[in-house]
Amino acid sequence: LSIGYDHHHDKISQLLITAANNCQLEEPFVQIIELGNYSISYRVSGLLTEVKSMISSRSRLYANILDTLHQAQIEIMSPNFMNTRNIADAPPAIPKATETPPEHIAKHADPTSATTPEDIIFDKAEEAEQKERSSTELSEDIKALNEQLKDAKNELKDRLESQIARKKEQLQTIKTKPIQE
Repeated sequence: LSIGYDHHHDKISQLLITAANNCQLEEPFVQIIELGNYSISYRVSGLLTEVKSMISSRSRLYANILDTLHQAQIEIMSPNFMNTRNIADAPPAIPKATETPPEHIAKHADPTSATTPEDIIFDKAEEAEQKERSSTELSEDIKALNEQLKDAKNELKDRLESQIARKKEQLQTIKTKPIQE
C-alpha cells in the first residue's frame, strides 16, 4: 500500500506490524518496496500457520490495516492522488524522526542476524529437506544391510539384524516427527 511522505516510515511500520499481529500472523515484518513520486509503498508480511485460511486471512489483514491506519489518522494514498502545496506558505513535508528505532527495525537491522524475514520463511522448507535427505539415507542403509544379511551367518547375521532394526526405528522416528513450528 502507498502512504504519503508526510508520515515517518517508523510510525507506518509500527502500525502495519500492529495490524498484522491483530490477524495472528507470526513474526510480522514490513518492507519498503518503492519510493514513488508522491508516496512510499509498503508491504507487510508474516507467517500464516493455518494456510487453509489464506484468502480470509488476507481479507482480515486488509481490514485491520485500514482500521489501524485510519484510527491513527493516516491516509492511504490513491495512485491517482497528487499532493500539491504552496511552497511559500507550507513547512517542508518531512516527518519527525523517532528517537530510537522500533523493535522490528532494530531486530532486522543486521543483515547477518539469524532472524531475517528470509530465515523465517525458509526454516520449514530447509527442515523438510533435511528430513527427506535423512529418510533417503536411512532407507538406502537398510537396503544395503538387507543385501549383506542374505549371505551372513550366525553372529554377523545377528549384528546385521540389530543394525537394521535400529535404522528402521530411526527412520520411523524421522517420518513421524513433525516439522517444527
